[in-house]
Amino acid sequence: MASRLYRETVFDRRQIVVLAVAIAVILLGDIALVAGNRTEETASSAPDTSLDGGSGKDNVPISSPARATGGTSTPAAAAPTTTMFVDVPPPPPMPTEHWTYRVTITPACVRPGEEVSLTFYLEPWVGAIVMAMYADGYNHDTRHAGVAREDGMVTYRWKAPPAPGTATVHTQAGDQRRKGATDLTLRVLGAGESC
Repeated sequence: MASRLYRETVFDRRQIVVLAVAIAVILLGDIALVAGNRTEETASSAPDTSLDGGSGKDNVPISSPARATGGTSTPAAAAPTTTMFVDVPPPPPMPTEHWTYRVTITPACVRPGEEVSLTFYLEPWVGAIVMAMYADGYNHDTRHAGVAREDGMVTYRWKAPPAPGTATVHTQAGDQRRKGATDLTLRVLGAGESC
């Protein structure tokens, strides 16, 4: 009796396994069939982008430059250039005439701190420049520029700096027609020195 029940139990288990395998095979077949149908539908519904109706011989897009121009591409034409000519006024003429003018310095020998007076004798509205270079190699702010008055005179005044020795006073005067330069000397006394 026990062996019979065992055989029936084993038989029932075998039937269950076989049945499960059969169901799995059926399900897998259905899945593969559905997938295959969808792939065919997608391929058949895809638009044909070839020029020869899908023969596969020459699949060149319509927008391709090679197809549109017969296999060669034409570069774009260069933009035209514009040349402009601007009239530039010429620079003012440089002075060509050398001019000798009169200039005086008073006194020509001073102690540090004393006043120095330099006077140009020019013509009206002529420019004048002064720059002194002292024995120590500095100008000590002795730089002046101006224009002669109606009487043609220009006067500059300054205090002699504490730079003992002989200073060179550079002067220039002129206008658009003429120009001149004259150097003067100024002696600045040191301690114990006299003019």
